[in-house]
This record gives sequence, structure tokens and C-alpha cells, in this order.
Amino acid sequence: MFRVFQFLKKEQEFIHISVPKHLRGKLVEIVIQEKAPDADTKLDETEEEQLANKAAELRMIDNVRNQLKGWDM
Repeated sequence: MFRVFQFLKKEQEFIHISVPKHLRGKLVEIVIQEKAPDADTKLDETEEEQLANKAAELRMIDNVRNQLKGWDM
């Protein structure tokens, strides 16, 4: 498996990923995921608030998904 981790700046609209030679000509899946910052990374108040809101949103979605699984039984 080939993984690339890259920090995206706020003004950045495109990323360029070089393709390893062994993957050329093959079907590949590219997945872009948001990753939480490392524990030693300092964030300003707005970024901390955004992360808290995102965490609450994910918890809410997880609760709804769990309810749907319960209703399917």
C-alpha cells in the first residue's frame, strides 16, 4: 500500500501526487480523509471550535447510524 500524508493550506485548491512506477497502468483508489492534528500542534480558538463542532457532528451521525441499525433488526 502506498500512503501520502500532506498538510493542505487554507488557500490551496489543488494537490499534486506523483504516482510510483509500480502503480502506473493499474486501477487505483484515491481517498482523501481529514485527520486530526497531532497533540503537540497549537491551534487558535476558531480551529479548536471547528474541531469540537466536527466531533459533535460525527457523534450525532454515529448515533443516527446506530439507531438505523437497531431499526433494521
